[in-house]
Amino acid sequence: NMSSLTQIDFSYNSLNGTLPSSLGNLSLLYSLNLEYNKITGQIPDTIGNLSQVRSLYLNNNKLNGTLPSTLGNLKLLNNIVMSQNMLTGDIPNTISYLTQLSSFYASNNLLNGTLSVDFSNFTLLSYFSVAENKLSGTISDTWGRATNLITLALNNNQFTGTLPQSISSLTFLVSLDVSYNNFTGPLFLDFSNFIQLSYFSVAENQLSGTISDTCGRATNLLNLDLNNNQFTGPLP
Repeated sequence: NMSSLTQIDFSYNSLNGTLPSSLGNLSLLYSLNLEYNKITGQIPDTIGNLSQVRSLYLNNNKLNGTLPSTLGNLKLLNNIVMSQNMLTGDIPNTISYLTQLSSFYASNNLLNGTLSVDFSNFTLLSYFSVAENKLSGTISDTWGRATNLITLALNNNQFTGTLPQSISSLTFLVSLDVSYNNFTGPLFLDFSNFIQLSYFSVAENQLSGTISDTCGRATNLLNLDLNNNQFTGPLP
């Protein structure tokens, strides 16, 4: 009986096998770190029973299947890292309930659904990456309410539609990468609000229209990549 465990760290080993459903019995667990192993199979739905958990590190394994919707039960969760696996399907919209979330990483998987998440509740979110997947659909206008966001990485997916103008509200943003997607339309972003921004890439999309003259007001910008789009008009 290990129900009194509060922390598990088995990271950087060569552990294999699957995650047991009994994992959900560890009701006092606040940190689970299994990163950099060889764990296979699906993430059990019972992970949603870990009501005290703050950190989940399952990255760099061989996990497959979908992200369980029960993740939305983990109301105290601060950090979730699922990168470098073989996960498929949607990002469950139940993660919208995770109001304490600071970082969400699910990059380098095979996620192939949509990103139908309401970001209005993510007032503490600083880092969000779903780069290098096969996600599609449009981007929610609620992004602008995640006002503490520092890094947003949606690159190398199949997103469509326009980039929401509400992104201009993210004044703490340091890095924005939406390159290698299928975004269209004009780039209606006000760069004068991006006082911290150092990296901005919309490369390899189908964006059009003119380049805003507010680009020059992002005074900390080090890398501005607009290549392979359909922009026209004069240089700002």
